[in-house]
Amino acid sequence: MKLLQGFCWIFTAALAMRVSAEPNLQQTFSTWVNANGELRLPTNLQRGWLHLGSSALMAADGTRIESIHSVYTQADAADYYRKHGKFADGTVLIKEIRFANMNDLVTGALASADAVDVWFMMVKDTRDRFKGKRDWGKSWGWALFGSNDPTTNVSAGYEQECLGCHVPAKRSDYVYTKLYPGLRPGP
Repeated sequence: MKLLQGFCWIFTAALAMRVSAEPNLQQTFSTWVNANGELRLPTNLQRGWLHLGSSALMAADGTRIESIHSVYTQADAADYYRKHGKFADGTVLIKEIRFANMNDLVTGALASADAVDVWFMMVKDTRDRFKGKRDWGKSWGWALFGSNDPTTNVSAGYEQECLGCHVPAKRSDYVYTKLYPGLRPGP
């Protein structure tokens, strides 16, 4: 009997660990999205959010780095993506674009991130909660926040502001997943 009780306890503990390993992303729709579908930019991205990767954008003339783009998400959203190969409902992706400084160092020319220019934000909505709203479509919520007022979404709508750049990534759910090492499985 004690053996059976021990087995039941281990099974229950394992089940609880499995459940807790699944992302708890439903709070996204009460924390970062209000009942009207308006998105709010999270703060302190460098603390508490998982950095998925950064890239540098060259100036059109090819002589310097113009901006540094860093992408963040919730840790459990990245875990879910690595496990299932898709974004879970409630996943928040934030691209922070910073101006770049060019520095001549002993090791060579180095671009470093400076002041924030803008933030782009996407929220995965597999249930189409806000169908027909200007910032919602393709199973995502889309927003643009300027550094002068990070509390206001200044996007004219996802079709005008976002979709043009994201259509080439349609096959990967409108996200350039290959640019983000934090989504790849492995150590």
